[in-house]
This record gives sequence, structure tokens and C-alpha cells, in this order.
Amino acid sequence: MGDTMAGARRAWAVAVFLGWLLVDLPVAHAVVRTCGLDAVANTASVLCAAPSGPCTATTVTVSSDLEVTDAGCAFDLGGRALQVQRLFQMTGLGSITVFNAGDIAFTATGSLRSRGDFAVPTGVVDQGGLISLVSTGTITLVNGASIDVSGNPAGSIVLSAAGADASGVGITLQLGSVLQGIGGSAFIDAQDRFADGGSVELTATTGAIFDGATIDVHTGQSQGGELDISAARAVTIANVVDASGGTDDGGLVDISAGDSVVVSRTIDISSHFGGGSGGSLSVSAGLDELGVPTGVPGGGVTLDLTNGALLADASDSDSSSGDGGDIEIDANGPVQFINGTGTAVHADGGTSFYGSG
Repeated sequence: MGDTMAGARRAWAVAVFLGWLLVDLPVAHAVVRTCGLDAVANTASVLCAAPSGPCTATTVTVSSDLEVTDAGCAFDLGGRALQVQRLFQMTGLGSITVFNAGDIAFTATGSLRSRGDFAVPTGVVDQGGLISLVSTGTITLVNGASIDVSGNPAGSIVLSAAGADASGVGITLQLGSVLQGIGGSAFIDAQDRFADGGSVELTATTGAIFDGATIDVHTGQSQGGELDISAARAVTIANVVDASGGTDDGGLVDISAGDSVVVSRTIDISSHFGGGSGGSLSVSAGLDELGVPTGVPGGGVTLDLTNGALLADASDSDSSSGDGGDIEIDANGPVQFINGTGTAVHADGGTSFYGSG
């Protein structure tokens, strides 16, 4: 039985690993750039140099596929807006850091990647890198746009917006966009490779956050990833969040809002294999200290799980079973639960295949 379960674990991990490794292969014919230590100069020589651009006094445009394979890149935009229209990628050992930017927007063909399977020997997976975008205005990803830091372990995505649009939203992740930090290793039997899922941090210091993106920080081989969302106003979760673990514990999801929180799709922090425990989900609404004078005092939580679920289940192995996870919902206003199926919240402990007598 033990050998059978171990074989199933290996097969499942291989499938998960190959799934994310083969979905997005590096793009050919990209322009190769080299970054220096001067963040202002990097903006001119990496992002704005032909065939990318054009860059103006108000906007920096990434209009050509770009690759950097030697080091991390920092970009000071000098207050200008950033338009990401094409793919910019580098190895997972580096970082793409944008600061002092105005509004940041991705088109449907815009993508940033710092993956651990880029520019390494075939079959080798390095760690995922860091992609950090800090805006004095708003951040928008439309349908088709993506940010990817998958690796062994996966890396980190940080989006921070200090402004808000006319409707009060600081970060808009439209349906069909993707934030991805999947953990995966080519060494399937070695859990000490720490192939954990990645982390995503979304912060809107004066506005709301609309999350219609698929956020995937799961792993098939180790511990699930982490999602931290903090908004001065409302938070809306309108697409699936997967921070589940593989042969270890589920991940962590923390959502805080100055006003209300609405969750209408599945959040998965389960452990799916190996006897791991479920993860932790915390939702807090009405935290007026996060808000601004124009914000709404207090705030409630709406869990509309007609087409979703909150999953924090443990898993079994051939010798042990994990504990169920933690789900905590706090609000200074009402908490409304809409359950279309009657089984929309799970935090079950595992049941081992072998009892102790």
C-alpha cells in the first residue's frame, strides 16, 4: 500500500510540474537587454530603446518582447505612466522592480515573467523571482494580461497603488487576467527542494481592489502559497484563488478592507496530498484605520458561494493525516452568507488510511 501511495504521489507531482512548465515556454525573437545599477538609465536603455517604446514625457511603453538574463532590473519611471503591451521576462534569480510610476496598465498582450524555468538547462527549475510594481496612481490588468513568478520555490508578486480611479478603485484585475506563482521542482521525490507556492501582495492605500484575476500560488509538491490583500476601501474576489499545498500544508490567505469584502468564487487553501494540514483564511472588513476620509465607516462581509467554496481541508497519507485548516471572518458590520449548494465551506481533517488501533 505504501509503495502504491508513494507512486501515486510521484505521478501526481509530475503531472502538476509538467503542467505549469509546459504551458508558457519562453518566447523566441525577443530583444535581449542588460540592466545596470542606475534605475533611471535602465528605463531608457531597457524599456524605451527601439524597437520598444515610444516613451514620452508622460508615458513609458513596453511595445516589444524583451529578455534580461543577467541580473535583476530596477526602473525609476520619474512619475510617468507605464503601458505594458508585450512580454518582458527574466530569470527567476532576478527581479523586475518598477517604482516612482504613475498609472500602470497591461494590455491583453502584456506580460511580466520571472520564472525559474527560463534560461536554465533543460529540466532544471530555479526559484521564481520578484516582480514589484509601485504606482502613485492605479494598476490595471485586462483580460489576457499576466504576471508569472513560478519556480522552485515560486517567487513573489507585489502590486501597490496609492491612487484611485473615478469609481474609487486602486487596483483592477479584470476577469481573464492571471497572477501566477506555482511551485514546482524537477526533483519530484525531494520535498527538501522546498518547491513551495509563491506569494502575491496587493495593496491599495486609498482605493478599492477588484480581483477578477485567476490567482494561482499552489504547489503539487510542498506547501501552498500566500495571498495578502489590503485595501482602504472595498475588496472584491470575483475569481478563483488557489493557494493549496501538495504533499505539505495548505497556504495562507489574508484579506483586509477599510470598507466591505465580497467573495463570490472559490478560495482553496487545502492540502491535497501527503498528510498535510489545511491552511489559514482570514477575512476582515470595516477596518476604518485602513481607510480614507471619503471611505464608508465600518463595513461587512458578503460570502456569495453560489458558484464557489471556501476550502481548507487536510489530506491523508499512508501513515498520517493532517488537521483541518482555519477560516476566520470578522467584520464591524454584518456578515452575509449565501450558500447555493449547502456544502460550500470545508475545513475537514484528514482520515488516515491506517488507524492506531
